[in-house]
Amino acid sequence: MKIIVILAALLCLSACASRPYAIIDGSRSIASDPENVDVIFIGIDGKMYPNGFSYKTLEPGVHLLQVATSKAGWRNAHSYLPFMLNAEPCKRYILTAQHDNSLTRDDGSWSVNLLRVEPVESCLTSHPEVE
Repeated sequence: MKIIVILAALLCLSACASRPYAIIDGSRSIASDPENVDVIFIGIDGKMYPNGFSYKTLEPGVHLLQVATSKAGWRNAHSYLPFMLNAEPCKRYILTAQHDNSLTRDDGSWSVNLLRVEPVESCLTSHPEVE
């Protein structure tokens, strides 16, 4: 009887153990470009995160991100912009902040830059149906 219960529990756990996911990464800015800096995610789909984060896994689908630049403005303030992302399964989205130039200190003088999209090999290995 114990074996049946253990097998049922293992079967249930393996069925819902993992699903395909996407990753947002704001910690890989271009080092050779002083106006390209890391971003901090402070909100996803209306849920705000006061301390923010630079890396997070997401369910695949459309998400509205609130993205803050890590470069402080002229009043030492950090501004944020909304960014719509259609996250595909098993993909890593590298996002950065691209500022206009170092002389401009207007907090609105930057944009969110989708630097590149990379496959997540561990996710692809777990989910070969995703390509």
